[in-house]
Amino acid sequence: MRTLARWIVLLFAVLAPGWLSSATYFVATNGNDQDNGLFPAYLGEKNGPFRTLTRAATALKAGDALEIRGGTYSEKVDFYADGTPSSRITISNYNNEPVIIDGQYALPAGNVYLFLVLVSGDHVTLSNGLSVYIKPFTF
Repeated sequence: MRTLARWIVLLFAVLAPGWLSSATYFVATNGNDQDNGLFPAYLGEKNGPFRTLTRAATALKAGDALEIRGGTYSEKVDFYADGTPSSRITISNYNNEPVIIDGQYALPAGNVYLFLVLVSGDHVTLSNGLSVYIKPFTF
């Protein structure tokens, strides 16, 4: 019985850091990139959502989640962080609030083709409910 208990303690010691270190980050159009991003609304001090998707993307690591509050985000964003098969990174809209990533102000003029949202990390899940929208413009 003691051997089983030791194995359980050892297993917990190995796996717990990954479980305990994952976080859920939030982004809101009225957020602040100086906040910690750990709350869906501002609670005082530095406790509130990030303002930009770019800032949130720099915080993500394996096992984390990003919930985007409703609104229009006019920016280009690259998600480079890697998840793992057992600790995916999940990006979704908060409580089904409508989210638009609008490239009208983010893409350069001319015949330059860029990705508005680039997910190059492994084991990243984007949920439906996120819209990427580029308003009509001419080249």
